[in-house]
Amino acid sequence: MKKIYLTFLTACLCLITFQTNAENITIIESQSQHVAHDMDLVWQSRAIAMGHTATIVPQSTLNSLSNLSTTDVLIVSSAIITLNATQLQTITDYVQGGGAAYIQSEYTTTLQGNITFASIMQDLGTDFAWSASNGGSSIAYNILGGFATTPNSVSTVSLTHGLTGTATSSSIEKFLEHAGTYIGFCYDDISSASGVVITVSDQDWIINEVANDLVGNMLARLVSHNPLSTKKEVLKNSISAFPNPSNGKFTIDLGDVYSSIEANVANVNGQIVFTQKRQGLQKLNLDIEDFAPGVYFVNLLIDNKKSTLKILKH
Repeated sequence: MKKIYLTFLTACLCLITFQTNAENITIIESQSQHVAHDMDLVWQSRAIAMGHTATIVPQSTLNSLSNLSTTDVLIVSSAIITLNATQLQTITDYVQGGGAAYIQSEYTTTLQGNITFASIMQDLGTDFAWSASNGGSSIAYNILGGFATTPNSVSTVSLTHGLTGTATSSSIEKFLEHAGTYIGFCYDDISSASGVVITVSDQDWIINEVANDLVGNMLARLVSHNPLSTKKEVLKNSISAFPNPSNGKFTIDLGDVYSSIEANVANVNGQIVFTQKRQGLQKLNLDIEDFAPGVYFVNLLIDNKKSTLKILKH
């Protein structure tokens, strides 16, 4: 029997605690391998509750990158459904082009989700590697960083089939921890044009809905990245921020003079912390010295066209 979701109540709660722009969430289906694997429905319910448009699509959607042209966030919801080489390349190209994606992984390195995530990490130049299974026992993992707080407060999640991984790359955030081992990872590199990729190496907790708040927090992180939002035409000119990193004072060079400029600076949780509007400029000065160190996103609306930069404050 399909799950019945109380999306209206959940939506109201999400709107009270956290607001973000509505985005197009593309969810690759998970039930063709096994009807009980309804992770796609869980993701769809959570995305709709957060005010987004969420569409479940067949695996064949990954046959061409052009099929993702209106996608703001990609969810590959099954760890076990096999992908062909073309489909794997589509996901890789989407991420390398700046897209935000969740890749479901599982308890062994030979399943497709694990292969996909490891392959993308290798292509992005990280030292990520899968390590060891937790042996099928239920373990309470600590949720770290913004994944534990935004927009929902959730401190632990119990998983039974996780596969640990290792990484020393500064671009990989480890956010699910038990006894110094990790099964949740988020790739986000300030120095590259690539996008954000999240994985958790167990899908049963999503099926069983034991921590829907964590699903919402992961989705919020993916949405907050959002350089490929389809809501506005993307500006083609070269735009840069310097110095980057800095102590909080940045100059944004737009590459040309524009009549209407709006800059919204968001933290990694998608919350707007600074807004500035200007007219008739090529260079825009931003000052976020008073804010906490970390990664921020400068979402620019320039003559009704859009661009996003990642900046790093020391």
